Amino acid sequence: MPLLRLARGLAVLVALAAPPLAQTVAVVDVSLVPLDSAHTIPHHTVLIEDGVIVSVGGASEVAVPPEATVVDGAGRFLMPGLSDMHMHFAAPGVQASAESNRATLALLLAHGVTSVRNLWGSEALLALRDSVDAGHLFGPRIWTTGPFVVGRPDTLTAPWSERELASGEPGYIYARTEEDGRAAVRYHAARGYDGLKVHNQTPMAVYRGVIDESERLGVAVVGHAPWAVGLGHVLTHDGQSSVEHYDSFVGLAQASGAPSRTASAWYDRTLGAAQYASDDRLALLAELAEVSGMWFTPTTLVAEWYSGPQPDMIARLGAPEVLRYTSAAQRGLWRAYAEGFAVNYAAWGLDMNDDRIFALRTLRALHGAGARLLVGSDAPATMAPQGLALHDEMALWAEAGLSPLAILQAAALAPHAYFREVGFSEFTGAIAVGQPADLVLLNADPLADIAHAREIESVIARGRLLTRTDLDAMLAIVEATYAASGENAP
Repeated sequence: MPLLRLARGLAVLVALAAPPLAQTVAVVDVSLVPLDSAHTIPHHTVLIEDGVIVSVGGASEVAVPPEATVVDGAGRFLMPGLSDMHMHFAAPGVQASAESNRATLALLLAHGVTSVRNLWGSEALLALRDSVDAGHLFGPRIWTTGPFVVGRPDTLTAPWSERELASGEPGYIYARTEEDGRAAVRYHAARGYDGLKVHNQTPMAVYRGVIDESERLGVAVVGHAPWAVGLGHVLTHDGQSSVEHYDSFVGLAQASGAPSRTASAWYDRTLGAAQYASDDRLALLAELAEVSGMWFTPTTLVAEWYSGPQPDMIARLGAPEVLRYTSAAQRGLWRAYAEGFAVNYAAWGLDMNDDRIFALRTLRALHGAGARLLVGSDAPATMAPQGLALHDEMALWAEAGLSPLAILQAAALAPHAYFREVGFSEFTGAIAVGQPADLVLLNADPLADIAHAREIESVIARGRLLTRTDLDAMLAIVEATYAASGENAP
């Protein structure tokens, strides 16, 4: 890596780690992409002061103060910043360095992601979020849940307690009763988590306690449709703000006579059910999803991870961006999963591609019914680095047939409607006076092709300008973070 580029990257990170400086930025003569229609608005200027948009108007109408940093927007396109609404930093309990989490912050910003929902949190994540909010670190706005709330194994007989959480696996709250569920909500509220995540193994009694207490304390509940609860119950009982993953729909989407309905093996009832999904049932489920008013994050990239021959999956680990922006430990985990998927699918006699096809069918059905959709990548669980993975997810939405406008609305506007509903008004996706300035400047029109959202010239996060030079320098530091310990060796 050239020393000059590395030095520039260090200088950028030092500057970004300092408390935010007052900054006036003017993006001049740019085409606005407000995402309220499939049209852009040419020859406009956007003026930003102290992190807030203070003026939006025709290029000849907005007065640019002499102290402003002027960004030439001619021939470029300014849109709201992207949000990854289902992603992960380091898993709780994993020995990940502070440098690794800072690298993730840089990766996200460098790919235009200015806000995220982290859906598996810990005390370390709370500290990271608070450091970003205080300006001690620079990164996207972070909304985070805490440990997964899951079923309590029979080997654990005592009631759940905070002491157990501190001494046991930090990524899970083991719960069995309604009171356990209520206690889990109180734990999240007391620690300052933004929401609580239920998982596949959350029991019905616990779920009832979680929903009841979350409504009392105002804690947003997100997550899977737990197996013991069922998607039907989740959709017809108000209380969960969002449902994660396309595979939450696979059980109810099976045709009436599908052999997967009566199969004894769990993998036939779940993974094997994708091939028996009925379009009529999917359409009915999608209509019910729309009526529920909940938000849905399909994470179709998960199916891309599951799908295809093992050599293809392993080959992804050698992609240049993967080698540069992930650790050897992360790639080793991915390799183990890829090998396991290939072996298990072969042993079970399942076609790995069925899951991918089902994911795209589910997304199309939800979109066609008008359900409220959010774009989330589930990175890094999907064999792609954070930031990059969101663009991969959007590419799959395009493959499913959604227009660039629909995709970007779900990735840049809808997330902030969600955030406002759960009480976080500082997250915004609007290019409007008085709104926080989280914006992305592109070199091509993203409404013409979703791939153009990757052509990032600059990012404005919390009103601070990151030029292409700055972004490249940040990426160089991410690469150097892993290279310093040999972690990004092939």
